[in-house]
Amino acid sequence: TLPYTAVMAWLKIGGELFINQFFRWIGIYLLIVLLTIVGSFVSGALTTGLLAMSNIPLPLVLEPLFNGQLIPLMTLLVWVFGLLGTALYTWFSAGLFIGADQVARGHKLQVGHLFAGFGQRFIPLTQLAVITFVFTYAFNWLLKLPDTSLVLSNVMSPDELMQNSPTRMLNKFLTGSIELQTVIELLSALFLQLIFWFSIPLVALTDLPVWQALKQSLKGSVRNALTLTGYLVAAFVVTSLGGMALGIGLLIVLPWLTCSEYSAYRQVYTT
Repeated sequence: TLPYTAVMAWLKIGGELFINQFFRWIGIYLLIVLLTIVGSFVSGALTTGLLAMSNIPLPLVLEPLFNGQLIPLMTLLVWVFGLLGTALYTWFSAGLFIGADQVARGHKLQVGHLFAGFGQRFIPLTQLAVITFVFTYAFNWLLKLPDTSLVLSNVMSPDELMQNSPTRMLNKFLTGSIELQTVIELLSALFLQLIFWFSIPLVALTDLPVWQALKQSLKGSVRNALTLTGYLVAAFVVTSLGGMALGIGLLIVLPWLTCSEYSAYRQVYTT
């Protein structure tokens, strides 16, 4: 179990990795912003174009799968877009961790690192994305909570994809708007975070099978649960400060937190 002081060490080492390649990190996150805008435009255009077809049922052959009830096409699209969004997040996040790992080893950060998840360990990362989506969707369905298929979105995620993130729930707690439902959401989000916290770097940077990576992620997270919770608080404070000045500060905060999360991964699994 790592002490609370590890949080400051993660932020310090992460800051050093970030500053070491400052302009390259900023450039990569500007590219992420551009890709996010383009992706939002494309998905919005597809949704608008298919909106008129929202009442068209699936083929009759699928009827028994849904208790005799056909589901609208738009419902299917929500699932497809949710799974695709989770997969994209997983692939790109893997690329960021691969980039941070290369910087830590003394190499230069390259734009290609952002897309490394599409080549390096692509199949295991895709499997991880599917497991993440299915597990999170099922978990929140059981609790009757809003969809949080991207609850791991610590970077590059718009607000609407973080409805149940621990940071967002912590914000409700600190602002005094805590309710029973919020408590349930916070605990469920923390539970999911513990399961998947280190899963992406474990899959991207090692040869571990996906299920073994999930097992190791949960083990490392539970062992350091209090320290990681402290990191969430620190990340919330830093992100809130970075969100000022029209959000421009996030271009500094997000890559810094990415590097600090890589630092946390390295310390948890090398000590």
